Amino acid sequence: MKQKHSSFRHQLIISYLMISMIPIVLILSVVFIKMYKGEQAAVSERLSSGAELIASQFNSLLDNMSFISINLISSPQVLAAAKGLGHENNTLLKEQEYYSRLKKEFCSYAIVSSPYRVTFFNGKGQYITSRNYNMEFSSHYRLPEEEIGKINWMEEVEGNYGQSILLPVQENAMPLSEGQFLTLARAVRDPGKNIGYLGVSVEMEQVNNILSIGTQMGAEVLFLSEEGETICHTEGFPVGECYENGIWNLDGIRKDYFIADNYHKDNGIMTVLVYPQWKVMKEGVEGIWAFVAEAILFLVLTMVIIFHYSNKMTRPLQRLTRQMQEITIDGLDGHEGKEFHGYEEVEFLYTGYAKMQERLNVMIRNEITSQTLLMQERLNFLQSQINPHFLYNTLNVIGIMGMENENRRVYDACFKLSSLLRYSLGDNSEGTATIRQEMDNTTSYLELMKLRYEHRLDFEVSCEEKMEGLEVPRLILQPFVENVFEHVYSLEHRKVAVQVKGYCEGNGYRLMISDDGQGMKEAEAARLMEEIRNSCRNRKLGGNGSGMGKIGIQNTMLRLTLYFKERFSYEIETGEGKGFLVSLFFEAF
Repeated sequence: MKQKHSSFRHQLIISYLMISMIPIVLILSVVFIKMYKGEQAAVSERLSSGAELIASQFNSLLDNMSFISINLISSPQVLAAAKGLGHENNTLLKEQEYYSRLKKEFCSYAIVSSPYRVTFFNGKGQYITSRNYNMEFSSHYRLPEEEIGKINWMEEVEGNYGQSILLPVQENAMPLSEGQFLTLARAVRDPGKNIGYLGVSVEMEQVNNILSIGTQMGAEVLFLSEEGETICHTEGFPVGECYENGIWNLDGIRKDYFIADNYHKDNGIMTVLVYPQWKVMKEGVEGIWAFVAEAILFLVLTMVIIFHYSNKMTRPLQRLTRQMQEITIDGLDGHEGKEFHGYEEVEFLYTGYAKMQERLNVMIRNEITSQTLLMQERLNFLQSQINPHFLYNTLNVIGIMGMENENRRVYDACFKLSSLLRYSLGDNSEGTATIRQEMDNTTSYLELMKLRYEHRLDFEVSCEEKMEGLEVPRLILQPFVENVFEHVYSLEHRKVAVQVKGYCEGNGYRLMISDDGQGMKEAEAARLMEEIRNSCRNRKLGGNGSGMGKIGIQNTMLRLTLYFKERFSYEIETGEGKGFLVSLFFEAF
């Protein structure tokens, strides 16, 4: 297979790229690592500051809610009114008086700008809220039982002895609440018993304002209670990756996230910020693009310069190459040289090429003349070897004599021999035949040999129909079959089977000639193989394998090589006592 070589210019550019890319890649790698580590440090610092700020804002919100709650239950008027409202034997007038006192205290937090909502209810279902100044409710209103049943924290605050608890952001944290609220709830106690429930709530909008501090930084925020329960978190927080069976496992996501936390020792609230590491990687990649662009620009500029000077250096060589490619045998003596200026080496190269061209022209013409004379001499020699018509007539006479003497075997032998001679000496200007014709000729030859050896010879000749029309040089099978009878019989091989097969294989055709006879001795086989290789390599017969008067294996291999060129290959396997196998393969056009 012909190997394709790249040009000097291409090799120069590729070599430059390979050499220059190594330091560029190293520099970019160092820059990227430094930028990545710097971005990591900056993110960690931002997260720590953000966690501290968010915790401060959230705790400030909780402090305000706690202040409102404590301020209300510390008021003697509130406690007295809440206690009186729960009495079983209140008159309607007295009940309305207690209700009005509580309403007055609670509605002081109902100013328009206040984000807080205060709610009170007791076991009797009496209900007061600062929402809309409690205008929708009165002392006669009672909460429905199913509304009270929605409240899931009353048992906890009853056993908390008046201490407040922070409820997770949820709906229905307080009766008749609509939407999600952050709620601080507690039981209102009279010594020895609970007289009601107080909740201070803030709308989720206020909490979202605090959470947005983290989201503006690209981080997700989580608030945890001292018991590890979720208070609230941003929508993008990776809950599924670190929360399972009611337990938070933040250490499990440290490989994928930067984590910063802030713990408030007074209320036990843990503020957690997480930031995806892929964002840091992305920011690092985006930051290095400017360096990559500069490196690419540098490479392009230097490649343009290299291309310009390499083109200037190789242009004379390209002109000489084109001239060499365009030259033909007929034009070898008609070439007019050109002067190349600029490079002394190219001048020497062109002068040497011109002299070589002149010598080659003389050698080719001498060889053509010599080969023409040689071929004419060989043709004359072949024509003088035999008179075909004389042979045909003689064989016919012998065959008729055999028939007249009732000897059918003599007649058949003469007839088959005549067919063989007609085929081998027949008129064919191109010297080719089809595989079918070759198979028929080989069959005739084997039938002739069968008359000689009778039961000591079995043969089989077969060919696939697809390759019957393939044109090949004449007499390519008979020499191999003739070889069978030269080496086949011995004391150990009194009966021989010959097989000739033709079939399609892959992208070509294969002919197989084999026998199970004596085969060749190792030295004889090696000599034959060497003579065949030399003949095919030198394109002429040599050694003792074949002469002009005898068509042999060496002659056949040479003719097949000259006819099919690189599309022909062969294999020969033999050995003493191992028979003889010849495999011929022709690639399709």
